[in-house]
Amino acid sequence: MINLNKYLSQIRSYFGFYYQYIGFGILKLFLLSSLVGLMDGLGLAMFIPLIEISANPEEAGNLELGKFGWLLQLVKSIGLELNLGIIFAVILAFFLLKGLGKFFQMVLLVKYISSMVRTIKLSNAKGLSELNYVEFTKMDLGQMQNLLTQETTKTVSSFKFFSAILQGLGLLIAYLTLAFVSTPQFAVIILFAGAFLQLLFLGVFKRIKNVSTQIVGSHNSHFTLILQMLVNLKYLIATSAAYGYFEMIRNNTITLEKQNVKIGMMQAFTVSIREPLIIAVVIAAVGIQFTFFETELSQIALSLLFFYRGLNAASGLQAAFANFQGVAGSLQNMQHYQKEIESKRRKGGAVVFEGLKTGIRFKEVSFAYGKKEVLHKINLDIQKNQTVAIVGESGSGKTTLMNILSLLLPPSSGQLLIDGEDAVRLDPATFQRKIGYITQDPVIFQGTIFENVSLWGDPSPENLEKCWEALRAAEIADFVQQQPADLQTLVGSNGMSLSGGQKQRISIAREIYKKPELLLMDEATSSLDSTTEQAIQTSLNKLKGKHTIVIIAHRLSTVRNADKIVFVQNGAIDESGTFQTLIQNNTDFKKMVELQHL
Repeated sequence: MINLNKYLSQIRSYFGFYYQYIGFGILKLFLLSSLVGLMDGLGLAMFIPLIEISANPEEAGNLELGKFGWLLQLVKSIGLELNLGIIFAVILAFFLLKGLGKFFQMVLLVKYISSMVRTIKLSNAKGLSELNYVEFTKMDLGQMQNLLTQETTKTVSSFKFFSAILQGLGLLIAYLTLAFVSTPQFAVIILFAGAFLQLLFLGVFKRIKNVSTQIVGSHNSHFTLILQMLVNLKYLIATSAAYGYFEMIRNNTITLEKQNVKIGMMQAFTVSIREPLIIAVVIAAVGIQFTFFETELSQIALSLLFFYRGLNAASGLQAAFANFQGVAGSLQNMQHYQKEIESKRRKGGAVVFEGLKTGIRFKEVSFAYGKKEVLHKINLDIQKNQTVAIVGESGSGKTTLMNILSLLLPPSSGQLLIDGEDAVRLDPATFQRKIGYITQDPVIFQGTIFENVSLWGDPSPENLEKCWEALRAAEIADFVQQQPADLQTLVGSNGMSLSGGQKQRISIAREIYKKPELLLMDEATSSLDSTTEQAIQTSLNKLKGKHTIVIIAHRLSTVRNADKIVFVQNGAIDESGTFQTLIQNNTDFKKMVELQHL
């Protein structure tokens, strides 16, 4: 059974989704469709007197058109004599108006679809840029990729079908109105028969929608599998695991194929059976009219003409509805995704961060992933232009501490104070613009070396020179100069044409180029050889005292000149001080130094 309330609720939900993008444009499309149907119907009505006057020109002054006789009176009232030429002209005028309405309708539809594509893409991209980092780590990247690409296309397609439903509805209402005016009882018979046919198709439409939802899930899985294969292809090939992984992709693709065939067969059924059913309805209605109302065929000819047009409109409406149900799963998926993104938007205060004045303080800061506590009551002062190193065993909480400092993670308890201001009151974007962040896994974008260093900055002479300075500081200028296109050298997807060390040095050059107030380095030199690491360390030492620098490092040689070293164990600060102080006062730190032969 069809749940009417649920069905109407979904229709309101769809209407609301489209309304947020095109507003009353939906109503404009509907009204234009009704106008097109009205002009078409009036033009068709004039064929009755055309046939009569062709058969008997002498009766031109006695023409009648039943309840549409006002059309003939309108022609006479403007001083025109009814004849074959005038009737042709009137018919042509009505169909020209119909064509004009159809033109404006199609132009509006193109504009609305283009606007919707732009708005959905920008809205989704903006939602991602404002996403809470913790929530982002829990999301399925394959599903997100599917939503941002294929599901966006299908959502726009759903509006094409939805607008086709509106157009079909507008035409249907126009033709039904004309038919009721012409022969009311005949119109009622056809109307009830048409409604019965529509009920017959509802079950098929429901099944189409259910399969559509299953297809969305299969596409999400497919994108996840492909994305993971691209990311881990080196491992899969090297271990010959690519064949087994391919089998998962193969099974997923076959499932998707079966679902698409299933939905295609149901849509084909609705299209192929529709016209025979319409003709059966018309024949039955004409038979009832003759049998029970003893009406002359000539009396219902005009009404029959209107209803043939109306049933064709209904046929188009049903086809559009079947197609709409085929992508309704994508539309619902998009609605759910947008609500999810909105609920997971990064929150922050309104205080604008204009620059670090005194320093940063961790005050009793704790953090837990679920029930597992990672940091426990951290108290730490980082003064402006001070270089602070955070060291400790893997899993001790160093990176989590850095993520809190960069406002990617909020403390579970305690406070992060920036110039004495609680970080929750700050606008996070204004603070993060002042940060340079170099991670263990270098971030490389598809594009040129200049674009990677400047983040798509203007290639002005000043910026080009600034880029070279950053590359020299990162000890990679010589490599770039050896490339035929130097700064315009393409690095490939995720820097595939670069070695690990080259990627890391380009990411370091990017942060030097930005000249940040707060430079965060999370194992930034771990993938470099000792010689290059020492050269970069010399360059970074030149920044000491000019920038606030926080370094996470396993190689203690890179942090021995830090103003303060913080030794973290089991999520708590075990000791802090200079390199020499920690060697003297902390046995565990001393063991780490000895193991690295420092």
